[in-house]
Amino acid sequence: MKIILTDIDGVCLNWSKQFDKYLEYYHPGLSIKDPTEYDAYKDVESIMKAHNHSAWMGYLEPLRDAKDILPTLKQEGWEVHACTAMGFDPHAIALRKTNLDAHFPGVFDRMDTVGFGESKEKWLEKYRGTDCIWVEDKITNAMLGAQMGIKTFLMKQSYNGQCDDKRIVKVDNWQQIYYYINKQ
Repeated sequence: MKIILTDIDGVCLNWSKQFDKYLEYYHPGLSIKDPTEYDAYKDVESIMKAHNHSAWMGYLEPLRDAKDILPTLKQEGWEVHACTAMGFDPHAIALRKTNLDAHFPGVFDRMDTVGFGESKEKWLEKYRGTDCIWVEDKITNAMLGAQMGIKTFLMKQSYNGQCDDKRIVKVDNWQQIYYYINKQ
């Protein structure tokens, strides 16, 4: 079985763009540089949580070419398992699933959540040493996958492009992941 493990925000959906709109609407003048590192967002953590539990989560746009490439991978026999660190609010999770289904109908085989800002180590553990593919934008979670022997891709963003780890392939989009998967 071929399985792609993926984060959602910053990999499949454009969380940062939506959060910037949310900030502009409710908190003009505020911004964050790196939504994946606590030191960068600690001053707006409560605002991030409020956003993640709001209706705004139901309207995120697809990131780059995810809407084109993920369905192709699904058609080629890949299962897609997603994990997001958005927290456990049941209504926000329902909106997230609706949002994913709207942009990626039938693509995701499962979507799991971990607590807001939490590590995905426990979730990744069940895939340790497998032939899965792991796609993430948060370098610490990407490194966890790599440490577990999972082929790992880091979706480049303005906040992680400087991060380097020889075990992790940095990519700009899903087309590059598709290329790497199919050249093996």
